[in-house]
Amino acid sequence: QDVSGNAAFLAFTPFGFVVLQGNKRVHFIKWNEVTKMKFEGKTFYLYVSQKEEKKIVLTYFAPTPEACKHLWKCGIENQAFYKLEKSSQVRTVSSSNLFFKGSRFRYSGRVAKEVMESSAKIKREPPEIHRWERRRRRRRHRVGRVRARERVAVIADESYSPADSVLPTPVAEHSLELLLLARHLNGAPCSIEEEKESEAGTPTAPEAAEPGALRALCPGAGGTPAPQVNKFVLSVLRLLLVTVGLLFVLLLLLIVLTESDLDTAFFRDIRQTPEFEQFHYQYFCPLRRWFACKIRAVVSLLIDT
Repeated sequence: QDVSGNAAFLAFTPFGFVVLQGNKRVHFIKWNEVTKMKFEGKTFYLYVSQKEEKKIVLTYFAPTPEACKHLWKCGIENQAFYKLEKSSQVRTVSSSNLFFKGSRFRYSGRVAKEVMESSAKIKREPPEIHRWERRRRRRRHRVGRVRARERVAVIADESYSPADSVLPTPVAEHSLELLLLARHLNGAPCSIEEEKESEAGTPTAPEAAEPGALRALCPGAGGTPAPQVNKFVLSVLRLLLVTVGLLFVLLLLLIVLTESDLDTAFFRDIRQTPEFEQFHYQYFCPLRRWFACKIRAVVSLLIDT
């Protein structure tokens, strides 16, 4: 918004700074006429020096201090990129006066003139274009592919022998339980006959201890380590809560010391920043008045009772 409260659109172009209101161009300022750009909190200032020694200061208001700072950085970058002739002429720009600390910014990179000169030196060969007539051979290719697939299917059926793919059954002791466990781990379903055979051979006392041994050998078949995961998550949450609590306490301590009457250089510099002034007038003072009203109401209720 401008000084009168109307919505304004600011634009940075290769030729200069443009201000629009709706579909109408209000200001057009060349980069050579812009002498300085700075911001204080939500306020953006543009210093212009036109012909006949006429100086103008344009003032605009951003919704947040972060948006105003971003606008200031964009203006510094565009002015350095389009106005300067060499990147060695770029200087560090400050957003405040000499007596106060403010944000500093320096454009890093090449300027527009250097980019155009380097791109003009690049030798580019013209692209080669080859053209040919499109022939219709799709149908022949499809017929050939179908015939090749049929031949492969016939050869596979002739060469397949079921006896070659059957593996010998292991004769070792307790091999049936091992085979069922292996198929269960691999995801293969057991047949009805194998289930009946396993149910018919009920294990005795020493045999009943073998599933536990098999589970010990195959740790992936057991339960998931849920307690360990829960302990790790709880420890991380505790650490996070302790860290957030310490940061909150330190922030409250810093606010109390800054709002107190301590007259040191460190706190004096903090009080003079636009961010602290905005926090003091927009957040701290209303919050203090609200707490005072609540305390008075509670005290009056206690006195009446």
